Amino acid sequence: MTNEYFELPKDEFKGNWLTCSYGFGFCPKTKHYKVVRNFTVEDRNSTVHNNYKSEIFAFGTRQEWTRIESPSCSFNGCHGVYLNGGLHWVGQDDLHQDVIYGINMEDEKYKHIPFPNNDGYFPCIGVFNGALHLTLSMEGHEYTMWKMKEDGSWIKAFSASIPDVSKNILSFSQSTVEQIKICKDGKILCVWAGAELVLYDPKTEKMEKLMDDTIARDFSVHNIDSFNFNAFPDILTGKICKF
Repeated sequence: MTNEYFELPKDEFKGNWLTCSYGFGFCPKTKHYKVVRNFTVEDRNSTVHNNYKSEIFAFGTRQEWTRIESPSCSFNGCHGVYLNGGLHWVGQDDLHQDVIYGINMEDEKYKHIPFPNNDGYFPCIGVFNGALHLTLSMEGHEYTMWKMKEDGSWIKAFSASIPDVSKNILSFSQSTVEQIKICKDGKILCVWAGAELVLYDPKTEKMEKLMDDTIARDFSVHNIDSFNFNAFPDILTGKICKF
């Protein structure tokens, strides 16, 4: 760690927005890092629709935010996840329907991504084992995990229920399961509701709790693909290629 940082230009709305979400990505072709920012701005002339704005900042090429075409949805402050030259979000449109959008870091255009089916709620998108994964909450603390194939279609990874849910966790109405790591024995380590570590066994198709849930807690797990100890500005602007 070098304690270096980069201060981004201020946004034109000066904080006067309903929601704001960010995404940090990398363009493999230009070797530039980019930040995408999505706003939901209140439309004073409408009681139904909001205004949606998207901007992008490309390190080493521009000194200001550039407005790009925005999808007609709000990402509710959730930040994008990066995979293979693209950023991905789950959001809601004006009809409060869940939607998934991805933006290509090269052409800077959004693309709508269909859901695998109409089942489930509280969708959560993430990257696991080199692929995009979608978790959908079902009834009774049951969750279904979907994996996106190379052709863009979804395939069901597995479904499982969390056993013996404590009253401490019942307040997590929008809980989800995030896959973290495949263990040597093939079991999958996961975080549930941002509060507990659980282990999924593909052989028995069951979840096992690894923590005492009588203690309320909140944590998150972040993955670092690789370390790079070069100067921070050189990394961001593509002078030093990503490992």
